Amino acid sequence: MAVLGTKEGMNMGYSKTILRLICLALFLFPGFLRADEKPDIFVQAGHAGPVVSVAFSPDGRFALSGSEDKTLKLWDIKTGKEIRTFRGHGGPVTHVAFTADGKFALSGSLPVSFSSYFNLKNEFAAAGLTWGDAMSEKAWDIASGKETSLDHVSPVDISRFRQLSHGGKLDLFTYPSNEAQRYKLNDGDVALYDIGNNKVIRIFKGHKATVDQMRFSPDGKYAASGSRDKTLRLWDIATGKEIGTFGHTDWVRCLSFSPDGKSIASGGSDRAIKLWDIQTGKVTRTFAGNQQVFSVAFSPDGKKILSGGYDNMLQMWDVATGQEVMTFKGEVAKDSIAIYSP
Repeated sequence: MAVLGTKEGMNMGYSKTILRLICLALFLFPGFLRADEKPDIFVQAGHAGPVVSVAFSPDGRFALSGSEDKTLKLWDIKTGKEIRTFRGHGGPVTHVAFTADGKFALSGSLPVSFSSYFNLKNEFAAAGLTWGDAMSEKAWDIASGKETSLDHVSPVDISRFRQLSHGGKLDLFTYPSNEAQRYKLNDGDVALYDIGNNKVIRIFKGHKATVDQMRFSPDGKYAASGSRDKTLRLWDIATGKEIGTFGHTDWVRCLSFSPDGKSIASGGSDRAIKLWDIQTGKVTRTFAGNQQVFSVAFSPDGKKILSGGYDNMLQMWDVATGQEVMTFKGEVAKDSIAIYSP
């Protein structure tokens, strides 16, 4: 044992003093630490409201989620841990996506409650708004977490984020909107819109109730729509003909094409996620969600499906086995969509 006053004791005293000074300096000047050396003291709380959108990073390592709590969050896919929270929206974050290089996050918010998101007929018609009029879009730097200008984002990334087709030339809209009233669309009708020429090319008719979600196929040859009439319908863009009808036992809330365009995943109020073969029209697999399913999306490689539901949880599923492989949990609320970036 070293005794104070001896050489060993004096060295120990000096070491303790230096250690105290280093700790004090790090406490007062945390910038001395590099970002990758800072201790992990982040408290993972999850979302405080329903999760209404999700996106995968292009490399598949991270995910974004948007919520009615007006925030979007960055998650580690491998561990399921929450990494960062982005704040700045004034309403539910209903759309999220990564840019193709993975450096920026894009988010869109609507000035309506989550329940109104699926009740646009009353809210939007009363306000005289179109979807584009109401959407507030933001861009975020993934590394810093700070909001940045949309000028840093390429037109291609913005077009994909807005879910347009044919190089940003075509869009889909439904009743109600200013355009829908202009073209006398009925509840359940879906219009194919030429953005550059400002005109409707054709109208898809068949649904018997409000359409909650619409998507283009990856190759732009088809459009799909999910409705409260409990059906998912597939349309031929070139002819306007309905080429397939797929059923749920309750409202169809969401849908997503697989990256190869051969399958469609759909989710609804019946708590089921169904995987459909477009050619045969048959269900190839059913995933049992915990609650109503508000959003589904395929991973970039098509091997996983992400779903978001009423219970504020995100669930990731293995397409081949049908098994749940990861759950991203937030705060469970009394009241509770998902988009993979390509």
